[in-house]
Amino acid sequence: MATVIVGQRLEGVPLALALSLAAVPALAVLVSVGASQWLVLRHHVDGAGWWVAANASAWLLGMPVVFAAMGLVDEDTPFAAVAALASASGLLMGAVVAAVTGGVLVWLLRAPSGHQLAADAGQAAPGGTLRPT
Repeated sequence: MATVIVGQRLEGVPLALALSLAAVPALAVLVSVGASQWLVLRHHVDGAGWWVAANASAWLLGMPVVFAAMGLVDEDTPFAAVAALASASGLLMGAVVAAVTGGVLVWLLRAPSGHQLAADAGQAAPGGTLRPT
């Protein structure tokens, strides 16, 4: 319903302006998920800042799967077909997001940390503490 109301108010607004206005809150939501997770990851993984970009990229790659699938649906599509298409595309979106974020998490966990390198050299890590590995 909100889409219909906002859509009616945007009639006559140039498409470029409408997309620009939509991009700001969309970007905020996209970054906020990874940034929230980064708040926890930064205490456990060096280079956790990459997580924000990786998470945003994963969703940017995953969401079009659902949009493309739902673009195949019209008012004549039987409910069972819509349900099957929505379920399949949702699972595929989840697989894409999991593959990207999982790959980045493995990369982050395997990367040598400055803390581990300092421990191997018998030196204190930056800040004077060692993180458990």
